[in-house]
Amino acid sequence: MTTISDLSEDLVGEILSWVPFTSLTAVRSTCKKWNALSKNHIFGRKTASRNQFLEFMVADSRVCSLRLDLQGIRNDDVEDYVDSSMKQITIPNNDDQVEISQVYHCDGLLLCIAKDNSRLFVWNPYLGQTKWIQPRNKFHKYDRFALGYDNNRNHKILRFLYDEENNESCRRTHIDVYDFSSDSWRVLDVNPDCDIIPFYLSGVSLKGNTYFFGQEVTQASKVTNIETCLLCFDFTTERFGPRLPLLFHPPCPSFETVTLSWVRDEKLAVLYNHYVTSEILELRISTKIEPNAVLWSSFLTVDMSVVNGLPDDFSMYFEAKSFFIDEEKKVVVLFDSKVIETCRYQMAYIVGDDGYFKSVNIGVNDQVEISQVYHCDGLLLCIAKNNSSLMVWNPYLGQTKWIRPRNTFHRADSFALGYDNNRNHKILRFLYDAERNRTGQGWVIDVYDFSSDSWRVLDVNADWDELFYQSGVSLKGNSYFFAREVTTEAEVGKEDLLVTEIEDYLLCFDVTTERFGPRLSLPFNHPSPIFEYLTLSWARDDKLAVLYSHYDTSEIYEIWISTKIEPNAVSWSTFLTVDKSLINGFSTFYDPMSFFIDEEKKVAVFFDIKGTETGCYQIACIIGDNGYFKSVNIGVISNSQWKQGKLVCSSYVPSLVQLQD
Repeated sequence: MTTISDLSEDLVGEILSWVPFTSLTAVRSTCKKWNALSKNHIFGRKTASRNQFLEFMVADSRVCSLRLDLQGIRNDDVEDYVDSSMKQITIPNNDDQVEISQVYHCDGLLLCIAKDNSRLFVWNPYLGQTKWIQPRNKFHKYDRFALGYDNNRNHKILRFLYDEENNESCRRTHIDVYDFSSDSWRVLDVNPDCDIIPFYLSGVSLKGNTYFFGQEVTQASKVTNIETCLLCFDFTTERFGPRLPLLFHPPCPSFETVTLSWVRDEKLAVLYNHYVTSEILELRISTKIEPNAVLWSSFLTVDMSVVNGLPDDFSMYFEAKSFFIDEEKKVVVLFDSKVIETCRYQMAYIVGDDGYFKSVNIGVNDQVEISQVYHCDGLLLCIAKNNSSLMVWNPYLGQTKWIRPRNTFHRADSFALGYDNNRNHKILRFLYDAERNRTGQGWVIDVYDFSSDSWRVLDVNADWDELFYQSGVSLKGNSYFFAREVTTEAEVGKEDLLVTEIEDYLLCFDVTTERFGPRLSLPFNHPSPIFEYLTLSWARDDKLAVLYSHYDTSEIYEIWISTKIEPNAVSWSTFLTVDKSLINGFSTFYDPMSFFIDEEKKVAVFFDIKGTETGCYQIACIIGDNGYFKSVNIGVISNSQWKQGKLVCSSYVPSLVQLQD
């Protein structure tokens, strides 16, 4: 009689290739052989990259697993087909079903923040383990976090503490770091040289560090200059690196939308869109990404006005808060949601630069309500919608770690998940404080360290006028954010006429140094950046991708990829340029909140929601640089709120980080 242990390794590998990552916890307990083969299946990536395209995203304040198989699109003589499914994840050791407001990912772990701002936890989905983390002080609903690890694979949590007295500036944000190795929080004395923007856009964790958008706003002679860049928080040095360029230089950065994402946990992806050129999405992927350097290549530029098959109700002003790219298919997937009557549908839009567009309804299931999810290193940091707590989740291990704040969470808090050079994961929290915001004293930033299971306030002297905290993307353990510098000065000979200059750039929070790095340039420089739209993404955790669009050229999307990305340096290359006006049925005013790119297919995938007479759906729009466009319905939205889902990570690589003692 044949038993399980008698099956050949090839046959077991084939079986495992069809098992969802989040179900491997049960497989691992079958027998020692299957346990060992499941690790090879995941970490050898032998079949995972071929059959499993797993992402995690937050929809309706819940953590959901999203499988979006793009292998059926853009193939010769074959009708396009997107195999998609979205399922609500049951987080272990969450008996009270705590609502999640934010989730951050790093290294296969998820850092989850409770909605009531009372706690947070780290979850290892593969091992099925969770680790609850108590804060150094009370969480605030506007605190933001990042999860990363240092060079020793010691995981840490970076926390940006929100201060209501100083929420106008992020330059003096209080930042704490939680070290997993010491299970304690420490206050970081970090001084980014520009405004980090984690409260608007979350950082992205990549290779243990977290990347944020940074912004420097300067005023001279009544002219306001705003510079947006990328900043990396190096979890090894626990410092922010230098400003990394984004290669987008619009004239009015205040009107731009920048979204940060990742590609295979090895690249950053940035999606950019500007109000002046709202039809254009620009996506760039990092060809090099380190805390101190980044190089970009253009991945995709999409003119949504010429996308083929764009729904009639598709808005060209759509803002992608999250996205991922498929390099093989050369598409970007943007996430959004749409509401019809009492039903809200989660949508994914798959867009290519050749006018390709496909909308997919990906749907949402009911569970714990999560408002934010951050990814780093296979972990997901989840923030409860009621701002009561957060948790880190390892989907592969099936483990969660609830983390308590050191003070009350605020709904405007933002987080990032990363790790230092010792692979110690940390959560970065940007705390919202209305009084500090009113008096211009800056943000408070906390860091939760997994090793110490404690929060610390970071002493960060922000060198930015505005930091888009919610734009952050974790890459290589650090988090990158968009930041802005605004300068105003009087025009020569016309002292009564003020001219504003705006500079957008990227800032990296180095989870190792627990400091913000220098300003990193973005791959564009529009004369009016206030009218631009930027979205940051990633490419398999080794590159950043930026989608850029400007109001002046709203039909054009530019996507750039980092060719080098470090906390102190970044370089970019063009990935995709899309003229939306050439894509039939695709709104030129659509600005995706999230996206991802497929470098092989040379497409970008944007996500959106769509309402019909029968309900609301999550749509994925696939766009290529040659006018390719395909819209894919990836699920039904059961909630009545009109809010698109935000992509947390793409091409998920499981983590063996233990979240439970």
